Amino acid sequence: MRKFNFTFKRVKVLYQIFFFALVTSFQVQQATAACTAADEPSSISVSTNTVCPGNATTLSWTGNLNDATAWHIYTTNCGVTELTTTTSNSIEVSPTSTTTYYIRGEGENGCDDSELFDTEFSSLLPGENEIFVEFDNLTRRMIIVTPATYDNTRLYPALFGLHGAGGKGDGFAVRFGPEVDERDMILISLEAVQPLAKWNFYDDFQVLDQKDVELIEQITKSLIAENAIEPDSVYATGHSSGGLLCWRLAKESNLFAALAPQSCGMTQDAHEPDASTKQVPVMQVIGTEDKSYNGSNNAVVMYSAVERIDIWTTFNECDPTPVVTNPDPDLEVSTYTNDCGIEVVICRADGEEHNFANAIRETADDLVLDFLFRHAKRVADPIDPSNSIEVAVVDVSTIEGAAACDFTDIAKNEAENQINIFPNPTSGTFTVSGSLIDQIEILDLLGNKVLVTKDLVIDLSNYANGIYFVNIESQNGQGATLISTKKVLLVD
Repeated sequence: MRKFNFTFKRVKVLYQIFFFALVTSFQVQQATAACTAADEPSSISVSTNTVCPGNATTLSWTGNLNDATAWHIYTTNCGVTELTTTTSNSIEVSPTSTTTYYIRGEGENGCDDSELFDTEFSSLLPGENEIFVEFDNLTRRMIIVTPATYDNTRLYPALFGLHGAGGKGDGFAVRFGPEVDERDMILISLEAVQPLAKWNFYDDFQVLDQKDVELIEQITKSLIAENAIEPDSVYATGHSSGGLLCWRLAKESNLFAALAPQSCGMTQDAHEPDASTKQVPVMQVIGTEDKSYNGSNNAVVMYSAVERIDIWTTFNECDPTPVVTNPDPDLEVSTYTNDCGIEVVICRADGEEHNFANAIRETADDLVLDFLFRHAKRVADPIDPSNSIEVAVVDVSTIEGAAACDFTDIAKNEAENQINIFPNPTSGTFTVSGSLIDQIEILDLLGNKVLVTKDLVIDLSNYANGIYFVNIESQNGQGATLISTKKVLLVD
């Protein structure tokens, strides 16, 4: 097992005259075994696939939850518009319009196969907190900045700030620290291995081959486990080398709600999304005179800005036509969006090189934070259309539709005989139920007799769609003949 040591040191407390230090050592805990994901729901069926407004129908499916916590029912395949959850394999729905229901088992039921820092993040105090981690036999430093009104009993969105080559953790703590109170967030300004001070943005790029992605994921999971940050509101931004690590996180990690690599390229044969990558919002901030804007063919081959945006808009299935805005005379923002609201954005700083002028940088940073927090929750993968079923609702705006949904009993004493027709509406075959039924007569809307039968199972699949009257002749038990009239709607 890889060993982790955790040291916490308080370096600055807001509204306090004297500094003090709190140093604590922590051990490592191994989380529980890996979960078995829920089965793909199969044999999805519905008791009635066409209903009148306000009427209910039952969705049913097969499959096991395994270690998932519940079946989630959505009304879009984006996995965002959630209707409800259930642990059973059926649910009753009452659609008001024709609706497609998507079903997926989700949740890990508290199990994870990763190692976590056994920390006490409840020790975090308002302001700057300096933390040292012994990870993979390397000492790693971070500065966690919390709001002045920090409350350790609630959850906060979290932003990772990743410095450029040669930088330190203090850089992003200073750069985004003032936004912590404004955005009511926690800022985690992580530091690369010193003195190299470069991120391992693809395997074996650094001599030490440090596990930067794994470290960030362990920090995130530990903060989540300690109830310090919101699990679905974790973000990352980085400059230069840190931006390159953001591209790697976008490809390899599923923990982030959105990422914003800045002033960097994107590495060929390393950062392209693959089958294990989830669709995720990304925003690239780049100067048009940056050395990586047009790509490179040096020791590390980089895609151009146009190429990298094309790769991610294609992967995220975005509309190829962007919405273009100019929040500043020197900034052009192009936003590509898919049907689920996932965005790919490029912010071009006209004439700017690797490091922007201060005023341009401040505006660009505001745009980055606006983008990140616009994506308030991590988006799940779109749901496979095969895990869905449609329920049609009769259109009562037409006379026929209104008539079809008027099921007022016409015959006196029908309730006594409990005469019913199901399913109704029907795609062809329906059943008439009730006691002492002698004969059934079917008429169309014009009153033409189309069928007379004594069978209780009736097949109209060879007849035109529409409304039919069903006259049911029965006995009331005292020898009296009753005629009950029902309406049945024949649909595809």
